[in-house]
Amino acid sequence: MSPTSLLVTRLEQARMFPPRRDGTMRKRVAFGTERAAELNPLLSFVEDWMRAPGGYVEHMHKGFETLTLVFEGQVACVDANGPQQVLDAGDVQWVNTGRGVMHAEMPEGEGEAHMIQVWLNLPAGQKLSVASCSTIRASSVPVVEKPGATVRVIAGEFEGKAGVAQAGSQARVLDVRLEAGANLPLPISSGQVGVVYVAQGDLVIGEHSARAGFMVQFSSKLSDTLRLAASEATHLVVVSAPPLREPVIVNGPFVMNTAAQIQEAYAEFRAGTFAAPPTEPAPDA
Repeated sequence: MSPTSLLVTRLEQARMFPPRRDGTMRKRVAFGTERAAELNPLLSFVEDWMRAPGGYVEHMHKGFETLTLVFEGQVACVDANGPQQVLDAGDVQWVNTGRGVMHAEMPEGEGEAHMIQVWLNLPAGQKLSVASCSTIRASSVPVVEKPGATVRVIAGEFEGKAGVAQAGSQARVLDVRLEAGANLPLPISSGQVGVVYVAQGDLVIGEHSARAGFMVQFSSKLSDTLRLAASEATHLVVVSAPPLREPVIVNGPFVMNTAAQIQEAYAEFRAGTFAAPPTEPAPDA
């Protein structure tokens, strides 16, 4: 890699939070919204394990996108304005929270659900769009097979295949599995900010080594290539996007451009006008 075009800016271990007192939830945070200004439009990346009666009960969001990718088990995603969707392993839910949405993510069945959740900021012109929710089944996710590598294209493009998710943030999201000893050159477009998160295994990225629970942050000035090599069977997720050069303010469930907009969102919630009109229904992909 040329240090003048693609720069690995940080290698760090995700924070493992103590499990909930009843043992039904635990999580590992690669990065949170405290780094929104640095990584904008990437806002947060969380790996979750949960089983009943744990889960994320109904909560509100506004002004950004959320990605839920299920690794194992089942997750019930409930939209206050639409039917419940049960995600199986490999399924994806992509939510544009837009002007406001109320939803929940809960484990389904008796086993443990394992998933990641990524928050991505929306440009100012899309923050008040009508909210929408898309469920993308594993069978609908485009797959690129390379020697020793399987790449699922969730959003954006890779090797001529485009993901089903329509990202307002223009993000590319790749779900990658590498066999032991496999190498994968990953082209990165110019002017990108991104992260590689290792969910399982051991990965070498250029001169850096990252095992499970580690994140590598990168940025590119010119088009270049991330060279990934696995010393054992490895599962990783790559998220990248063009930098969003707008003010960003995160306050709890809201991501807006100004403090006044945050105050307005809370006022809507108190007045009972939040998340209206209803979200647009979207069929399974």
